Amino acid sequence: MLGILGQVSDAGRPGELVRPPLAGRQAGSHLALSDGTGTDEALDTAVAACTTQSAHACPLRSPERTASFLTGLEPVEPGIVPTVAWRPDAGRPGEGTAEVSVRGVALTN
Repeated sequence: MLGILGQVSDAGRPGELVRPPLAGRQAGSHLALSDGTGTDEALDTAVAACTTQSAHACPLRSPERTASFLTGLEPVEPGIVPTVAWRPDAGRPGEGTAEVSVRGVALTN
């Protein structure tokens, strides 16, 4: 689900896209996902302006909304977090840099 959810507006029910790939998978299978996140007002405004002039939906969701797509699955540490948190040893972006995406991995039960 990397790069997929960001192409689906909330009207397209993105949460429903997460379950079919898991159908028939054995317990312990992994699902990775990423999504754009709207946690910065300036970024939200810029993306909204761009989206109104484009045929491409670019929804920004809260990290909590994206995490809800994995309800019932077992998150792998560090959970659904900003992308840079998956590699904290690689350094953090500069001060004031917007967190523009979240990522996560979960296990099927």
